[in-house]
Amino acid sequence: MSLVTCTQYLAMPPDRSRIFSAWMSGWFNQKTGYTYVNLEAYARNVENIKAWCAANPGELVMTGLQRATGQ
Repeated sequence: MSLVTCTQYLAMPPDRSRIFSAWMSGWFNQKTGYTYVNLEAYARNVENIKAWCAANPGELVMTGLQRATGQ
């Protein structure tokens, strides 16, 4: 999961993209101590990462998440 590039993420079929996004969201939420589900924030975060990935296709998705969360 940590080696998925933005290009790979954006090319995923919708079902795989949803699973990947949910897994990464859960992993990062756990790492940052976020203990409840906010579906609106989740949807907004997924769109933000996709936009960041569109502008940074060669980067790892994990890099974008780390920058966004300061982790």
